[in-house]
Amino acid sequence: MSKCVGRFCVLSLLLASGALPGDIVWMVADEGPRTPVITEIVGDDTRTLAITVGGAAEFDGKGWHPVSLNTESVLPASRQMFAANGQIAAVSTEDSTLRLYFLRGNEWSMVASLPFWYQPDGRYSSQIVPRGDDRIYVPDLAFHSCSVAGVCPDAAAARRLRSISLVDGSIREEPSLPACWGRLFTVSNRLYLLQQYEPMCGGPSIRNGSNSGTLSAGAPFYRLDGDRWTTLDPWTQASPLAFTPDAAWAFTTNNEDGAG
Repeated sequence: MSKCVGRFCVLSLLLASGALPGDIVWMVADEGPRTPVITEIVGDDTRTLAITVGGAAEFDGKGWHPVSLNTESVLPASRQMFAANGQIAAVSTEDSTLRLYFLRGNEWSMVASLPFWYQPDGRYSSQIVPRGDDRIYVPDLAFHSCSVAGVCPDAAAARRLRSISLVDGSIREEPSLPACWGRLFTVSNRLYLLQQYEPMCGGPSIRNGSNSGTLSAGAPFYRLDGDRWTTLDPWTQASPLAFTPDAAWAFTTNNEDGAG
């Protein structure tokens, strides 16, 4: 699906077939002066919480009510909260370490941690930690690093991939990555690896080829299917810059003026 306005297009690159699940829409009534000033909000169809300028609050379907959480004493200031498998979770990547937290009742606690340093490209800002419905995926520290930009033996540490369960925080080994560098992302609970740009070890000028060349030739593209990686048709679209649960979104330039 694509939509063009002027000279720019937004592509929704659906990577799964079948009906898409309905998204949860929060309908929170405006309570006038009683509506809290929300800085973070997270929840699903069982529980909705917000971090506000005055503390934490919980929505009961009709209004917001103060709730006592240990958020500030346990969670790092830089974190991402999300709902998964009927519970509230949070992840942080400070100090080259990925930490996963669960909220049990009104208490946050850390349930797992792994070494983490993964910056797929300075242009990307979303989905640094690939997350499926029930797992988050953590590549080795060497993955997408300058040390593997030109060499990637079969036994390279950069191919190591682990995941952390969003049910109980357990860690397991995943099938070795088919490459030592690339863009990892999830769509429709599936993990993908796109090799469109090599690591930026000396600035943007050393990128492996131009974007237009990559689009015409196609970039290596893989999908994790259970216990193996499947090689897909080469990727010929622009790099995905944003993600929703069932789509990767890319922005491209339209060759013709006007709406398309």
